[in-house]
Amino acid sequence: LGDTVLLYQAKGAVIDTSNTAAFGNILSYGNAGNFEFNVVGQVVGSDVIFQNQLLNEYDVPGKVQLVTVPNLGNASVCDLTCEAWDGSTGGVLVFFANSLTLTGDVDVSGKGFRGGVNTTYSPTPCNDNLEAPDFFYPENLPGYAAHKGEGITTISQLRNRGKGTLANGGGGGNDHNTGGGGGGNFATGGNGGNEWTGCGFTNDRSGIGGKSLITSNNKVFFGGGGGSGHSNNGNGTSGEAGGGILITKSNTVFSNGYYFHSRGNHVIPDAGNDGAGGGGAGGSLIFYISNFLDVPNVSCTGGNGGSASNSTTPIIPHGPGGGGAG
Repeated sequence: LGDTVLLYQAKGAVIDTSNTAAFGNILSYGNAGNFEFNVVGQVVGSDVIFQNQLLNEYDVPGKVQLVTVPNLGNASVCDLTCEAWDGSTGGVLVFFANSLTLTGDVDVSGKGFRGGVNTTYSPTPCNDNLEAPDFFYPENLPGYAAHKGEGITTISQLRNRGKGTLANGGGGGNDHNTGGGGGGNFATGGNGGNEWTGCGFTNDRSGIGGKSLITSNNKVFFGGGGGSGHSNNGNGTSGEAGGGILITKSNTVFSNGYYFHSRGNHVIPDAGNDGAGGGGAGGSLIFYISNFLDVPNVSCTGGNGGSASNSTTPIIPHGPGGGGAG
């Protein structure tokens, strides 16, 4: 009792789900990104009763979590991080201090929304009527498109593959061997690379970069996950995770040459003769600081999309992944 806590909702946005270029456009943010501090007044069974009236609305299907906020006093800290977002909890590092001195980085990189998972698909013919223009595909048609990266909305398994975005989650590459789109946050993620040249090397099948988000309404977001590249030879790569959320409050902060990080993850493995995944978007940092004793070092860069060098047959390239947004 008496603990300070942070209430945060990760999802809840409504997007356009039509099979058009508008797929993934945000129609309403809903309660996605809402957050606030409160104090625990009572705990009755599994019910937490706050001392103060809530300032925002929250809905449980939007993945609401309650995070304890420690007060570190006069603290020297290093290597602080948090658990990665797992679809329900994690991804948030929050603490108060009277004075804060860094003796190492504070880092929530790659703790945000997850990248689209790559799996190997049976090959489908080039220019199949089902494969080219569609912005989504169902789970039971894996040969036609890869998984989308995670964002501030949820979607049914009837639409969880394909080049269209999940709001700030990057789109998955469509057949054949296109790259996944990078995740988005404050800016838009990069689009994935073109399909295999043997299918004509067209650019209308690539995973689309995750949307940029509006943060002016007292909302905060994880970096969007990158979409997976399309794979039929077992070498394609998954999209990577976006950055998490760091919130800290202190009278003074001395960075001491160290960093506050919330970067999106890079896609490291080379996809060879398959499509590569998109990089994760940078996350979010919120500071309630009365006085910085030196210039703080802050990094919220997006992750690099994956490469697809195809070193065995370099004249027949495949699609690299799009970069994550900052």
